[in-house]
Amino acid sequence: MIILRNPEPDETFVISKGTKELVTISGVRRGSGELGLAINLAPDVRMSRSPLIPVEEEPPVDQFADFWPILSPPIVPREVVTAKTVLDVFQRAFLPAEFDYEGDVLVSLHGGMTVNVLLVTGGPYLKLVMTFALRADADELLKLRMVNRLNRMTNGVFTIPQLETLIAVRFFQYPNGLVPYQLVEAVQDFAQDIRNSLARNDDDALVCDLPPEWLV
Repeated sequence: MIILRNPEPDETFVISKGTKELVTISGVRRGSGELGLAINLAPDVRMSRSPLIPVEEEPPVDQFADFWPILSPPIVPREVVTAKTVLDVFQRAFLPAEFDYEGDVLVSLHGGMTVNVLLVTGGPYLKLVMTFALRADADELLKLRMVNRLNRMTNGVFTIPQLETLIAVRFFQYPNGLVPYQLVEAVQDFAQDIRNSLARNDDDALVCDLPPEWLV
């Protein structure tokens, strides 16, 4: 027990454990002129009726630890990547995914967005595709101007193979193997980029049936 009687303003007492300072007690003069004590505790020390005991620091917790196995294995060798492998990646990430009528993977995202993921034969990359219907009654020149504006913003990913169809394409490469979480992020980023581009550049409402939230 330490008893301080009439401490001087500059008088300081330190309680230590080894080389670590746990508590610093200093004499201070209040505004009224009375002398008092200022007690400063180390960040890992708490006050109690028992002797001062440093609080044991718990090791940092990985808040996502339970989710890492979802996207296992961490890398899929490029030689064994199949359409079923791609489908499993999205289903393990809790994204609605299924095979479409052509056998390609169709992923549904928030906001009514869908992305087709195609396995390209002969190359370690996937083709990400979003397809939109264009108004049949719209002027052809307006459609071509919109595509030009879109491509200036997105490095040429938009095409109009038919005047009533707008297609956006991006490629995802995996030369050293397919990393599941990278594929999930790539698809989500692609869809968001296309959504933003259409919202900013479809001034004449040429794209049919865009979800209202896309235009906010």
